[in-house]
Parts: sequence; C-alpha cells; structure tokens
Amino acid sequence: MKQNKTHHPHHYPPKTIIPFILVFLLGLFVVVLFNPRFWFKPLSGYMTRQLEQHLNAEFLIGAVEGNFNRAIYADSLQILNNEQAFAFNADQVSVSYKNIVFLAMTRTIDTLSLVNPVLKSGPALSHQADENITGALMKILDEFPALKINTLLIHQGQMIRSQADGEELQIRDISGVFAVNTRGPRTQLDVRFLSFMIPEKKLTVDSLKFSVTASEGLVKIHNLSAWLDEMKINLSGKLQPVQALPFKGEVLIQQFHPSRWIPRFESYPDDVLDILVDFSGNRDHLRGNFSIQGLLAHDILRQCEGSIRLLHDRAELRHVTFKNTHLDAMIRDLSFDHGALSLDGHIDRIAFPKESPFADMTAAGDVTASGRFPDSLMIHYGLSGDYKNELSIDAIEGQVLYQNQRLVFVDTTRIRLPGLHLDLRGHIDSLSTLDLRFDMTANDFRYELNSSD
Repeated sequence: MKQNKTHHPHHYPPKTIIPFILVFLLGLFVVVLFNPRFWFKPLSGYMTRQLEQHLNAEFLIGAVEGNFNRAIYADSLQILNNEQAFAFNADQVSVSYKNIVFLAMTRTIDTLSLVNPVLKSGPALSHQADENITGALMKILDEFPALKINTLLIHQGQMIRSQADGEELQIRDISGVFAVNTRGPRTQLDVRFLSFMIPEKKLTVDSLKFSVTASEGLVKIHNLSAWLDEMKINLSGKLQPVQALPFKGEVLIQQFHPSRWIPRFESYPDDVLDILVDFSGNRDHLRGNFSIQGLLAHDILRQCEGSIRLLHDRAELRHVTFKNTHLDAMIRDLSFDHGALSLDGHIDRIAFPKESPFADMTAAGDVTASGRFPDSLMIHYGLSGDYKNELSIDAIEGQVLYQNQRLVFVDTTRIRLPGLHLDLRGHIDSLSTLDLRFDMTANDFRYELNSSD
C-alpha cells in the first residue's frame, strides 16, 4: 500500500524584496564610505594614541570631508605637546591614496598636502642643546610607525624657534615637494624642491634639492644642491649625529661673495670666490683639504689650497700654498691655539706694487713667526732676491716685532749685496712715521743708476 507524501512548499521572500535589501546595504555602505563622521572618529583616536605615545602630544582636527576609499580633507590640524616643547598647526590638510585596502596593506600614501603649516618650538625646547634635540628626533623617527609618502607638498609654511635669550628665529615662505619612506631598515627623505627665507639674516634659499637616508643613527646626505642668493652650494657626506662617531663629506661653494657674509669685507663688493672642502672626523677631531680660488680684498688672495686639522680649540694648517699677483708662498706649518700662533713658511716669490718704493725688487726665502695674534707677533726672516733683475741681493736677515700695529726691528736687520753691507735698526709706525738708522760698509760696490728710470 502506497503512502501519499505531503509536499510543503518553501516560502521565499517576494522577488521585489531582494533588490530592496541589496540597495539598502549598498546605500548604507556608500553612506559610511563617503561620510567621514562614521569612520574618522576611530581613525583619529588611533592617531591620538600614537602621538601621545611617541610625542606626548594632543591631536586636534577640524571639519573632515572626503571618502574612506580615496582621500581625506581637513580644514585645520593641531598637534600640541603637553610639555610645551613644540606646537604644530596647519590651515588645511589633505591625504590621498590608491584605495583603503592598498593603504592598509602597504601603508603607502600617494599625496599628503599641508597648507600654511607652522611648527613652533616652545621654551622647553629652546634651553636644550642641539645634540639633545637631534637625539630625541632620531628616537622618534626610529619608533614611529613605518609609512611611505610618495609626494609631500608644503605650501607657504613657517618654522619659529624660540632662543634661550628670548629672541625668535623665523624661517618663512617654506614651500617644497618631498618624498618620505620610513618602511624597511632605513628612513629615506627625498627633497625634490625646497625654498624658504630667513628675514633676520636677509637670506633666501632657492632650488634646494637633496636625498637623505638614515639607518641605525647613520645619516647620509646625497647630492645636495642649493642657491643661497647668488651662491651655489653642493654637499655630499655622512654623519652620525647621536654619537661622536666619524663623519665625512665634501662641500663645493661657487660664487661666494665675502662682502655678503663677512662684515670686514663689505668694502669689496666685487670680490667672489669658489671654495671646495672635503672633510672627515668627529666632533672632537676634524681634518680636511681645501681649495679657494677667486678674488679676495681686490688682490690679497687669488689661489689658496692645503690641509687643515681641528682638534678641540686648536687649528693646524699644513702645506698651504698661497698665491696672488705679488706673492707666491707656502705655509709649511701653522698652529693656532687660544690666540697663540706659530708659523713656518717659505716664500717662492714676493714682489711689490708699482706705487711702492720697492716696486723693482723681488725676494724669496723663509719666514717664521710666533706669539699671540693679533696682539704681539715676533717674525724671523731670511730672504734673498734682486733689484731690476740686475742687482743681486744676497741676504735680508733679521727679526721684527709686530705689536699694537707697530713694526719694531728687534735686532739688526742685515742686508747683504755684492760689495755692500747694510745694517738696519729702528721702528716703523707707518710710512709717514718711521725711525730708521743705517750702518753701511762698502767694499768695491758698483751699480749704475739709469737716469731714465
């Protein structure tokens, strides 16, 4: 006997309800996605916790617009340190990225833009030594979450540093394009363009470009180039700012105008120099080589090159060649320590200007000096030369004391010519004020003066 099975039909929602549910869920997703009030609060809470942990700072932000998947826009941003060490604010901040999944997985931001940002250091920071500030900054960079910013834009920014004496150092009109990457074992900053001005120094920096990498306290600067007014600077090197470990580098300065930077050369506005320096060492000991070419004080310097060593407060120069129109000399050794000066040099050629009474004389020889510069300096010299390439000067030997802008012949200066001996004594205050005495001994001395000269 067969049993009849009873079939109970399944009850599905009407077909009109399914599209409604899908549309509702999609609409809810769109509302959440494009309305930052729903999702930015937990994100700002995360940022606040990070800033409190790493910078001991509060995070304040104004009205936020944008969408969760592409970009965020804020009309104001403030970061305030609780110890009044610094404060940061910006009128407008925008962040754009490929999509939220890519951002979460790679922590990569396409563009971060800051409009009118201002970074100001407070009183607590102004009393700290520069090395302490540098160390704190390096620690923050090491601990901060890994992040990559393909393009960082800064428009019309400012930096204000409070000094210990109450004055402020301001850097204005900061505009630049950067790339930042803190992912991986090293931090990298690429400055594609940067310009700013320091009003108090009347200094404008333009077209600054360089690349910096930092890893385990080692900072490397690659291919820095910039224009400071009309002067161009190139720099490459490496240093370790936190520890007193070695650093080295090379600096090239072109079109350097001493009158712009050194007050005592203000009366020589047309003088210009090119300077090349390579250096190595640490905070206590620095050595390097330098080369200077150009025009200084009209003609005091045309070319100078040699090596330098700095040890604490002591400076040493070795094998320094010095040339201008009237002088070709070498400083074999020079040391300067708290005002005490010692010099050992050799003159290959010294001539005199046409308006000088010694215009037709040239000389060469050795010069040494010792004393306290510029108060009192004892100079020893042993020279020889000729007059008009006709009269030989066998020797000019003696020592003088330069003291209080006064030149005193300490002992007899001996001048030896063929057949003629001159012994010179006295002092010279200036060409118009002098007291000189000669003792002359002649033995078959002959020299015919040309009446046409």
